[in-house]
Amino acid sequence: MLACGLTLLRVLHTEEAHHKRKRVAGQWVEKTEKQSWWWATTIPEKQLSTHQLWQAGHKRWDIENGNFNTLGRDWSLNHCFKHDPIAITNFVLTLFITFVLVQSFYYRNLKPQMRALFGTLISITDELYASLSENSFHTSSAEFLANPPPQSV
Repeated sequence: MLACGLTLLRVLHTEEAHHKRKRVAGQWVEKTEKQSWWWATTIPEKQLSTHQLWQAGHKRWDIENGNFNTLGRDWSLNHCFKHDPIAITNFVLTLFITFVLVQSFYYRNLKPQMRALFGTLISITDELYASLSENSFHTSSAEFLANPPPQSV
């Protein structure tokens, strides 16, 4: 631990080896990949053990990789629509907010039966996008005008 003013900074360094096996030209090839990881936290060891810090570090890395992969593949994060720095910042921030809201709705609010009906998070997004399209809006408006709800007295 390093003393950082009044707060102690814990640093965890791990060196890990992963054995992988894959087929190359019809033959099994085994390979060992070595990785070096560094994590730092101010959370005391009484609250977060070394093993828990190691797990949290790996989980955070998985979440970051998964989310940025999803944002690039399904949400057009890898496409620059405008080249003005302010427009890029606004696009990325709006995209992140939308992504977090849709994920929160899907995982925290939507019941398991509805999640099963839609299948994936991206299908919910497609449904939301379709409901916002111009044709869908006019169709809904026309249906509403043709069959207005009964008035309560």
